Amino acid sequence: MIVIVFFLFAIAAGVGAVAYAMSYNGLVTARQKVSDAWAVVDAELERRHKLIPGLVNAIRATAAHEQRLLLDLIEADRRAA
Repeated sequence: MIVIVFFLFAIAAGVGAVAYAMSYNGLVTARQKVSDAWAVVDAELERRHKLIPGLVNAIRATAAHEQRLLLDLIEADRRAA
């Protein structure tokens, strides 16, 4: 009788140890996935940070062109009237 109880206790302890190891590995995997996801976010933010000055310069150049075009159109309208 004691041998059966001891055997059942050993099986339960073994199952508990395996479950603990599997859950720990799952948590480590989840932590690594989160770390990888934040690395992707950081890379995207860095890429955007590098692109913003070029975008601002392009908008400034376009605005200057549009301003010149508008002034030319206003001048042409004045001359035509």
